[in-house]
Amino acid sequence: MELNNDIYGKRQDILCPNLSEFLNEKEATYTNLYTSFANYCNEMDEELDLCGISLGGILSLNYALDYPGKERTLVLISTPHKVPRVIFSIQNKIFKFLPKSVFQNMAFNKKQPFILGNSMKELDFSSEVKTIKCSTLIICGKKDRANLKSAYYFEGILNGQTRNHGIRWTCCQ
Repeated sequence: MELNNDIYGKRQDILCPNLSEFLNEKEATYTNLYTSFANYCNEMDEELDLCGISLGGILSLNYALDYPGKERTLVLISTPHKVPRVIFSIQNKIFKFLPKSVFQNMAFNKKQPFILGNSMKELDFSSEVKTIKCSTLIICGKKDRANLKSAYYFEGILNGQTRNHGIRWTCCQ
C-alpha cells in the first residue's frame, strides 16, 4: 500500500508493504523475509524513516543495524530486542489449535507462522543495539509484558548512545 503525504513542504511516499508478499513463494523463514525486506529498502534512493510493529519492528531494527546511515529515523512499536522463546512456544501451541479460517485475513497462512517463529528463536540484537545512531522512537503499551522489558532495554542502551540524535520513548496506558 502506498500513501502520499506532505511533510515539511516536501511530498513523501508512505509505503506500507505486506510482509507475506516479500516471501514470493519462498519458505517463510526469517532469513528469506529479511533478505527480501532489505532488498526492498535498498531500492529506495533516499534515507528511510522506518516504522514497524512487532515483526515489522524486528525487520526495521535488523535493517537499521545492517545498513547504518540508510535510515533517517526508526520507530519501534512493541518490538523485542531478542525473541522471547517461551512466548513464541506458547503462541505456536495456541496456533496449532486454531482453525485455518482464523488465518484467512492474516498476512500468513496457518503453516507459515510456525516456520517463521522457529527460524527466529535465536534472534538477539542485544549486543548490536548500541550501534544505532539515528533518531529513534520506542513505543510500548504499559500492559504489554512481552515487550515492555525490551522497551526499557532500548531506552537504557539508546539513551546514552543517541543523546545527540534524539531518542524518545513512550509507554502507553
